[in-house]
Amino acid sequence: MWLSEVRKLEGRLEKVSTLVSWVNQEEALFKFQLSSFPLLSELKECLVPYDELFTLVMKWRKYEKHWMDGDFTSLDPEFIDVETEELARELFRLRKAFKMKFKQQALEGDPRKARMNLDDPNPDNLPGPLRVCALALNQIKGFKEHLPLVSVLCNKGLRARHWENLNKAAGFDITPNAGTSLRKVVQMDLGGLLKEFEVVSSGASREYNLELSLANMKSAWESARLSLAENPDVGVQVLAGLEEVRELAEEHLITTHTIKNSPFVGPFVDDVKVWEATLRMVHEALTIWMKVQTMWVELTPIFSTPDIPHQLPNENQLFKEVDRKWVSVMDKTVASERLLDVVADEQTLKEVASCLQNFAVIQKAVHTYLDSKRRVFPRPIPSPYRLYFLSNEELTALLCETEAARLQEHIRKCFDGVHSLLLDEQDSIYAVSSKEGETIALAKKLPASQARQSIEHWLLQFQESMTNTLKMKTCAGVDTWTRRGGGGGGRDLESIVPPWPLQVTLTVRHVFWTAEVHQAICGGTQALRECLTRVESSPSRSAARELKSSKPFNPQGEVHTIVAALRKTHLDSGRQSSRTPAVSPPLSSSSEATPRTPPSSGRVGGGSRPAPSPSRHALSVLILSAVHARDVLKELIDRGVTDEDAFCWLAQLRSKLKIRKAQDLKYYMKEDQMEARMLHCPLPWGWEYVGAEGRLVVTPLTARAYHTLVTAFHAHLGGAPEGPAGTGKTETVKDLARSLAVNCLVFNCSDDLDFISMGKFFTGVAASGSWACFDEFNRLEVGVLSVAAQQILTVVRARREGRGTFSMEGGLPLALNAQGFLAVTMNPKYRGRVALPDNLKLLLRPVSMMTADYQSIAEVSLLSCGFVHARALAARIVGVMAHCQNMLHPHHHYDFGMRAVKTVLAATSRLRISLPEWSETEVVLRALREVNQPKLVADDYERFESILSDFFLELPPTPRPPADNLVSCLEKVCEERGLLATNEFLLKTLQLYETLRERHGVMVVGPPCGSKSAIIQALSAALGMMEGDQPIHVEVLNPKTLTQAQLIGSLDPVNREWSDGLVAQIIRQAHARRTWLLFDGPTDASWVENLNTALDDSQKLCLPSGETVPVPADMATIFEVLDLSQASPATVSRCGMVYVGGQTIGWAALLHSWLHHHAHGPWWGEYGALLRELANWLIPPALEFVKAHCRHLLPVIEVSLVRSIFPLTATVVNEVLQDCSISQKDRPKVGPIWTTASFLFSVTWCVAGALTLSAKDAFNVFFRRLVMGYIREYPTPSMIEQIGCPYPGDGSVFDVLFDAKQRSFWRPWTDVIKHTEIQETTKISTLLVPTVESTTRVPLSSARLEYLVDVCGRATNGILLVGEGQSGRKVVTRHYLKSLSTDTSEYAILPVTPAATAHSVKSVVLSNLAPRDSGGWGAKGGRRLVVFIDDLHLASHDDYQARPVHELVREAMQKKCWYGVDTTASVPLEDITWVGGASLHTGGVGGGGDGEERTRDLLHPRCQAGFLAIGAHSLSEDSVARVFTTQLNVFLRAGGFVPDVFTVIPGVISGTMSILGHVRTALRPTPAKSHYTFGLATAARIVNSISFLKKEAMETKRHFVRVWVHEVYREVCDRLVDAAEVTEVYQLLIRTIKTSIRDKIHVIFDKICNEDGSVTEACLERVCWGLMGNIDTPATERRYEELSDAAQLHQTIAAFVDEYNGLHKAPLNLVTFKYVVQHVSRICRILGRAGGHMMLVGVGGSGRRSLTHLAAHICGHRLVHPRIVARDGYSDLRKVLKEALITAGVEEKATVVLVGDEVLQHPSVLHLLNTLILTGGVPNLLSPEDYSYLLERLRLYAEDRGVTEADLWHEQAQRVSDLVHVVITAPPTPDLRHVFASYPALTTHITVDYFKPWPREALVKVGEHYLEVVPLRRSIKDSVISAATATHQTARCAVSNAVLAVAEGVMRVSEEISTEGKWCPQVTPASYLHLLQEFRALFTARQTQVTAVKKKYLSGLDKLAFAASQVGSGRTYIFSCV
Repeated sequence: MWLSEVRKLEGRLEKVSTLVSWVNQEEALFKFQLSSFPLLSELKECLVPYDELFTLVMKWRKYEKHWMDGDFTSLDPEFIDVETEELARELFRLRKAFKMKFKQQALEGDPRKARMNLDDPNPDNLPGPLRVCALALNQIKGFKEHLPLVSVLCNKGLRARHWENLNKAAGFDITPNAGTSLRKVVQMDLGGLLKEFEVVSSGASREYNLELSLANMKSAWESARLSLAENPDVGVQVLAGLEEVRELAEEHLITTHTIKNSPFVGPFVDDVKVWEATLRMVHEALTIWMKVQTMWVELTPIFSTPDIPHQLPNENQLFKEVDRKWVSVMDKTVASERLLDVVADEQTLKEVASCLQNFAVIQKAVHTYLDSKRRVFPRPIPSPYRLYFLSNEELTALLCETEAARLQEHIRKCFDGVHSLLLDEQDSIYAVSSKEGETIALAKKLPASQARQSIEHWLLQFQESMTNTLKMKTCAGVDTWTRRGGGGGGRDLESIVPPWPLQVTLTVRHVFWTAEVHQAICGGTQALRECLTRVESSPSRSAARELKSSKPFNPQGEVHTIVAALRKTHLDSGRQSSRTPAVSPPLSSSSEATPRTPPSSGRVGGGSRPAPSPSRHALSVLILSAVHARDVLKELIDRGVTDEDAFCWLAQLRSKLKIRKAQDLKYYMKEDQMEARMLHCPLPWGWEYVGAEGRLVVTPLTARAYHTLVTAFHAHLGGAPEGPAGTGKTETVKDLARSLAVNCLVFNCSDDLDFISMGKFFTGVAASGSWACFDEFNRLEVGVLSVAAQQILTVVRARREGRGTFSMEGGLPLALNAQGFLAVTMNPKYRGRVALPDNLKLLLRPVSMMTADYQSIAEVSLLSCGFVHARALAARIVGVMAHCQNMLHPHHHYDFGMRAVKTVLAATSRLRISLPEWSETEVVLRALREVNQPKLVADDYERFESILSDFFLELPPTPRPPADNLVSCLEKVCEERGLLATNEFLLKTLQLYETLRERHGVMVVGPPCGSKSAIIQALSAALGMMEGDQPIHVEVLNPKTLTQAQLIGSLDPVNREWSDGLVAQIIRQAHARRTWLLFDGPTDASWVENLNTALDDSQKLCLPSGETVPVPADMATIFEVLDLSQASPATVSRCGMVYVGGQTIGWAALLHSWLHHHAHGPWWGEYGALLRELANWLIPPALEFVKAHCRHLLPVIEVSLVRSIFPLTATVVNEVLQDCSISQKDRPKVGPIWTTASFLFSVTWCVAGALTLSAKDAFNVFFRRLVMGYIREYPTPSMIEQIGCPYPGDGSVFDVLFDAKQRSFWRPWTDVIKHTEIQETTKISTLLVPTVESTTRVPLSSARLEYLVDVCGRATNGILLVGEGQSGRKVVTRHYLKSLSTDTSEYAILPVTPAATAHSVKSVVLSNLAPRDSGGWGAKGGRRLVVFIDDLHLASHDDYQARPVHELVREAMQKKCWYGVDTTASVPLEDITWVGGASLHTGGVGGGGDGEERTRDLLHPRCQAGFLAIGAHSLSEDSVARVFTTQLNVFLRAGGFVPDVFTVIPGVISGTMSILGHVRTALRPTPAKSHYTFGLATAARIVNSISFLKKEAMETKRHFVRVWVHEVYREVCDRLVDAAEVTEVYQLLIRTIKTSIRDKIHVIFDKICNEDGSVTEACLERVCWGLMGNIDTPATERRYEELSDAAQLHQTIAAFVDEYNGLHKAPLNLVTFKYVVQHVSRICRILGRAGGHMMLVGVGGSGRRSLTHLAAHICGHRLVHPRIVARDGYSDLRKVLKEALITAGVEEKATVVLVGDEVLQHPSVLHLLNTLILTGGVPNLLSPEDYSYLLERLRLYAEDRGVTEADLWHEQAQRVSDLVHVVITAPPTPDLRHVFASYPALTTHITVDYFKPWPREALVKVGEHYLEVVPLRRSIKDSVISAATATHQTARCAVSNAVLAVAEGVMRVSEEISTEGKWCPQVTPASYLHLLQEFRALFTARQTQVTAVKKKYLSGLDKLAFAASQVGSGRTYIFSCV
């Protein structure tokens, strides 16, 4: 009835509204004033709550009728629960609304409402609406009593079997039927059986859940689909989504298995088994499908080649059939509507299984085919790079290669000594060439066309041809040598160096040397002396007809002869000699052919010096061999060796050649005819062509390593040379292998190598008989090393047992070649190395290689270069290098070790050839300077020259070798690029050029802005211009901004597929185009040691996949670094060094370059000369003064200061030109003035913008005098004469800006501020108060700083704001960003914390970019993107002290290019301005004086150099007070407060600043009080909190003082731990009120003072302002007001607790004592305001979470408590935050995110929360679908405003900032100090509430509450509570004292606790509650036990009494009978 009446009223009001609309329309037509009808609106508003009430009541009645009398079986317990909760919640809300309405009416004078008791518990005494609400709520409450029964009996899982059990429990049939209703069930009175019913219902629920899970799984398979997608690698259609579907099957199998093992599965176990079988079949089928598809994709390209089908015709036919079947299955699958029908089909499974079997057969055939190729090639001859070391892909490519010209690319991987093939016109190979340029003609031509038929047999023929050629040439050499009498036979070149391959020459000479020395030993000591005498005389001319000739070998004469021949200059003419046949092979002189393969390039700049001629190289190698032979002979004589078994002789490598007849020489010999031995160990002879590479100088260290390796080989072990870098470990292994004609595989190990790759290597070594040397073996992970030990052991056991085959890890048996050998090299003490496992150490024989014999190596090397005075010069070289090592300043890039000495020796060799007219001393001196001077810093130049003068007394001049062509090219390049070619610039460029001639790896080291990049780019361009063939492409990478997979590559652990990284890609591309690889970033061992083999002589990149990528000879690897502090010596020694100091270029070069690029403009073409004159006049003195008399806020570089002057000048001029129109007539007049003024402004801020305050004052005085011409040393130039724009007479040069509209052209910043309008608003958090200084934490604006951010950012694309103390730089920057026009600009804010990574920063920036037509990436719509990357100083260091975030920013600013987040695609960046922020962490308001210490390591120097630094200084106290005063005045005016309040504002602000100064100085953070973080943000929060007041809550100024005192207590005292600290703040407040506010404390706090009128500290603690004044008021309508009635507040909190428990399933068991009320009010105070966040510091169990739940309910917010789990990527947290962001943006509802104590252990979560608080968003949180949904919903709200998408997202961010509240609970640990320092949002935006221990009052109240239900007398209860309270407090104090004692080190007991127990137990309120719960449980159990015993006793007594009565009755009966 009531609802119908309301509907009638609504209809009537609607008719009246229509009439009103018609009236207004008519009035508008006649242009009358529109009539208003306020009563109509009032009636409508009055009717709304009644309509809602009656609608809810009718809804409830409808529901109640349906639920009580409807079908019982159709009831849904969950729906009923939700609806009743919702109805109760809405009725509560309406009851509050009506209460508020009636109270308002009572206040307005309604007598009826005034007489009513609205809180009367009797509903009949309430007004109608409240009575209806109360009755409905009572009915709902009564109905809720039936909900447990409904949830049990209306369970959806109940089946007939369950009802049978329920009937048994009830004792009668309760099975519901069509007529059963809830009312009837209630009437059955089943409440007592609820527990028995719950057991049955619970089982039914679990069974139902299992059934539901089963049904959901089946439903999921109904929608599963597969589609076809293009495979980019193969180019065929494949099934997409197989892996996802298979994972779904695996997940469902796990779920089904869980269901099957459940104890509740019995009723439907058969269905589960059937479904499990189906899933197993599906999983099996999908697994097979994936294997089939993988094999199909793998085999398709193989059978698409022309060769394999011919080689495997049967398999090819089978593949075609299987291919057809598989394609049909894919088509059938895609076409099917139900995937399960296809996948679970047995016939399809059989077809696919047969495909798999056939594919397995085919793949096995292919692998067998490939293995057969490996087995065929090689046969018995070892070869290190044989097919065992090729992957299947590489081997397949080799087998399918048909072009003869491309064969050599594959040949190089199989034969390391062969560099190129020489082909004739018929494509027949007639000769091969080594990389040293030596050409060896084959004994028989090999047609390349045969490779198309059978490549493996052709390779075998090629190898056999090479082997036969070597054997025949060796036999021919032996014959020739024998006929010449065992010597050269003459001194001519032909006699010394026969026309044989160098390898053959060395072999023949070594065989004869072995035989001759052996004969001399047999002749005794005298024979050796005679041999030495003959050696020292002229060479023997007698011929030795037999191999064992009596004439000894004559090495001494031979050395002189070879050196003499080497000094002849004609050796290098034409780079060709008689021993290098390039046209016709010697065995077929009639045939003529022209080589079609050019020799290797020797061009400079590619990392390799020009190779000497083959003849000169051969002579050098022969000298090394001859000197070694001489030294051995001398050692034999010195030791008196007369026995051939003497160790001195046995320790040498001895070779012996067996021949039968002379005529046999023209036939090749068997392999066993060459014997080699060392010690007693026979060694294999490989007959492998190893090229013409040089040999090592044999020193005692080398010999010892040889002995160890040889004995290890003999014992079937591996060798393990250990030692520092540059001691020849790897080269020794390689040289020993070359000495035995065995090539050696060298592979650089990295920590990415796995055991599978290592097993592949070991298999290849064992099967092919190769030698392998694994560099940096101990870089492998320990797990890989452990498996490697087992793999090596497999091979060792097979060799020791003499088996012919072996099987690696259960694989196929492979033939074992005993000639293989394994060696590993290690640097044990370098970073990143691990210790070898013990079982691996047993398999590797170690040898220590610590220090090489520099003197011997240098002497012999000089001899091999043709130096006569080798010994003296070697001593000088070694001495100079040693003195440099000891006497020069220690720098990380200095290396004067063995590799540096070798570089000097190589330079002497090159200079000796190119400058034959120079003396030997001049050559050596030039080499020492050429190698060492580039790396020296300026301070070491003179010291280095002094060292040279000590060793070269004559010190002849050594001019630089002529490089006129290069210099001219450099000058042209500099001219084209606008570079100033200064002498220093050209010198460093030439030094880099010379270093690149000696090393292909060079490190350019030096401070920022030293022109390192310009030198590299200029040299590359000049070399490209000079050589003219092709330009040099410089590929730049920053390894610190790339992942390891992006940099090197990644290996898929499942399918073993390798994906190239950028380094591998660039090196592969370098074979097609000339490339330099430039690593522009910090160099450390984490990545650079992967390039070790690419930097040394091996020149190949070793990938973790096992592949080696050869580095082109003309490719250079350059590193541009600041220093090498983190690089290992292994890397430093491999690279050449060029140090580029900061003075390489000066500021004049910057001006020259800038004018070069801007001289063609209309303005600077005219005023460029004026700019140059101004620069020459002002910049030098300004820089000199700043350097001598000023100090910057952070270290700066001179060039970086000047670099921004010119673009800033241009930007200022352009702004003026845009703002002011200038006629052509006035331009000559104002142009010079504008240019001069702009330049003065730019010099001021670029040079002095980052100075300290005192330094700026000094600079101001100096610069004014300089500009006015008062400094005689720097007079005003004649071109300028008189400045047309002098500075104003007062103020500073920093206080004005250039303004062309002003008559004086200068405008003070104070004028700008005067004309700035301050918006009248009550929300002072958005109020902008302009200041000349920087600002406070609140969003205030400094006009000057904001202008500088804008103009400097546009000019330089990078500006850094360096905050000094509390400078407000963040607020200024944020205001600037928000003021940007969204039509032309966008912005992104990136707060940096220690948890920020380069990957995360890159992903955020790229998410704001979009591709453009130009190919670059920029902001959407062609706009400019301004990126504010704040707190750069907080970026964390990695393990090697690099800062990847800084490197990323530097790369973006300087290179303007990134690579993708997870890809290797280049991302060019366009139109991005970077605004950086950093803080110096200076303390105190107004701090930042010159005496304060500042952090030096604020930013990485290279990153900092890219910014224009501007200092943002701390505000003075007066400025802060003025800002706060302005804010409060504006707030009070806008809020309409009484004028009396304005009078106390100065006192309030003064008191706030006094308290802030006190707490910052007296209450500093300590380990026990790490949350004491007070700053200007604290004062700002106090002032901002006042703005939440309404004028209705403030009647007088005393109210204002009271709220201020309250806010001070909340922001300051709530953090404090000790009561004494609170007392100090209290006393300071009292003094402030008396002195500043000039009022009496007892008058202000008259309502809370004591009875005697005094106001104590306890009184002020009772001051409470909050939002929970009335429970009936809606949360959105509550105001921040004073709550003076403590009893009423307790009741209100208790009512809120009851309300919370009535609306939530998980009730709060809270007792409302004072402690709870205080903390709830504090939390509500923060959660009730926009952007409020809290940190609750306290021990666990103190109620932090429960009180947060209650406070969120009071404020009407939704609370979420996500789980913090790192292993799932914090998915729950991210899900919760996403929902909170969408809720805030779409529904504008608040969410409280509560995170627990564990968050402190997760820096990633703290970083995420820091970003959320500061920016109002979480990067990469929203999916594209969520993004689109949120954007569309935001557009609906802003349809009428015409805003852009950027505006919408800014509004979204503001909503999130206001409505998403973060509450963090944290324990009081010392780690909090680090957390506050590392995450700025926790300091500036979060209020801390410290939870102190519970007082006794709280403990007593809680005890009474917990023991309320315990049936004890009051006195006993009181005793129990007292005992529990005393126990808790005693334990808490003891533990607290113990903890304090541990911190202070003063209590021995606590030390014993900490030492022995390792922990100190915390006594928390939870411990107290647990004690009470244990007591209650124990008491209840004992009471139950005693009651049972009592009952049994009483029962016994009753029975005894009954028995007695029966006995008495019987006795009476008997007596009566008697």
